[in-house]
Amino acid sequence: MAEGDDPSLTEHISYAEALKRTSVIANMLTSNGVKRGDVVTLYMPMTPTVIFTMLACARIGAVHSVIFAGFSDDAIADRIASAGSKFVVTADGGVRGGRNIPLKKTIDSALGKDRAKAVVEKLFVFQRTMEDVPLDATRDILVTQDYLGEDTTKQTHTLGTITHSFTPPSALGTLRRTA
Repeated sequence: MAEGDDPSLTEHISYAEALKRTSVIANMLTSNGVKRGDVVTLYMPMTPTVIFTMLACARIGAVHSVIFAGFSDDAIADRIASAGSKFVVTADGGVRGGRNIPLKKTIDSALGKDRAKAVVEKLFVFQRTMEDVPLDATRDILVTQDYLGEDTTKQTHTLGTITHSFTPPSALGTLRRTA
């Protein structure tokens, strides 16, 4: 269950629905050039979509870097540049404490800095507050329900290994996969 800024707005999400939404986002990312090993920066409101986007990155083998929405445009630009993030995912805005947070405006300011502008190729903008935001035709992709389309992702990647305490030192750990 996910609860929004307004506690009366809740969303019940099954595991099957979470997998479907994660897979659809993974497909969107891969169809726009994100591949295994790429860094995808997330500058998003606290919604289920941020979780699905993190899981989508794991599903395709991309690294996600989360930036807190309270950071300044300079701090965001520094983090994007230091991570070498070619892809950024954000929303038109968010709501926190009953007030609108202009995420797209802040990320545009950060991406206007030379250090961030030099690395970012695409900015995915989810519609959250439905505010009219300016889009850079060469960089920005407005993510609507129609744009997301269907799940066509069938990829799985190794997430890591677990070596159990009861195994001998020569034993291999257990591989964990995304599906």
